[in-house]
Amino acid sequence: MMNAQTAFGRQGRRVVTAAVLAGAALLVVGAGIAMKYGYLPGYGLFQEIGGGLEGNERQFHVEAARGDVGEVKRLLRLGVEANVKDAGGWSALMRAAASGRTGVAEVLLEVGADVNAKNNASHTALTMAGTKGHSKTAEVLLKAGADIQEACAAVKVEDHAGDPELLKAAADGHLEQVLNRVVACVNLNGKDDDGFTPLMLAAWEGHTLVVALLLKAGASANVKDNKTL
Repeated sequence: MMNAQTAFGRQGRRVVTAAVLAGAALLVVGAGIAMKYGYLPGYGLFQEIGGGLEGNERQFHVEAARGDVGEVKRLLRLGVEANVKDAGGWSALMRAAASGRTGVAEVLLEVGADVNAKNNASHTALTMAGTKGHSKTAEVLLKAGADIQEACAAVKVEDHAGDPELLKAAADGHLEQVLNRVVACVNLNGKDDDGFTPLMLAAWEGHTLVVALLLKAGASANVKDNKTL
């Protein structure tokens, strides 16, 4: 005769098995949706890629987000316009930038993609690459003429204090790390506990390339530290 513990154990295993199967089913369904609509971390789990577009234009956006250079080139040859936008104002370059698809970004820029175009939320390809930490893609965009100040003008800086990562990178002269924080549109003039800005720290340590980048990005050379009257 089955005792209570054995019955509970079997029932418990059935519940766990059912939960696992249900979870697997959700993953399969989720994967299907993601394949159809695309997945961009930080920009909506199931945000539709190419919403409002059809046929080759929609596929153009999907392939840009996936990073398929060959397909992007094929669709361009078929006559898809490089700057075509979806219902959210996203261009294929923005899709590529948000996903860190540097190769696709280079192809699109070569055929005239607008590097400073904005979507309906006023984000550009540069701010998308920056907020996701895609420094290589951001560097390509900057070389193509992306305007850091214009890109970040529409991005609300929530934290008016100094950005710890930027402050440290500027003091250490780590140009790539500084670039990552700059294109993420953090507060360039935020101070450390002693009242020093990233520009002050970079200048004090003699990191001229970092200084040049910060000034180009709009850092103020007129901010005073806590000891300056």
